[in-house]
Amino acid sequence: YTPIDYSQHESVFYQEGFQKKIDEISHTELTFGNKLELLANGDSYARKILEIKNAKKSVLMAVMSFFCDASSRELEEILINKVKEGVDVKLMVEKVW
Repeated sequence: YTPIDYSQHESVFYQEGFQKKIDEISHTELTFGNKLELLANGDSYARKILEIKNAKKSVLMAVMSFFCDASSRELEEILINKVKEGVDVKLMVEKVW
């Protein structure tokens, strides 16, 4: 963990008060040096399921839309099971179909 030097970042999103409020609301903490891997269409769903099943502490998931079909029901069940295991699950959805 590397503490953030807010004076080194010229953005409203890196203002200390704003970020502390986001951290408080989300029960998270902004960090730098994280890895991001783009999951292209096709293999992305299976990989998401695998990552969620392997989660030990938390799942933070954001999706543009959630379509009520067999695949989303599978995802629902996996997320519910993770909560039952004590994993902190947060799902942000823009639209449900």
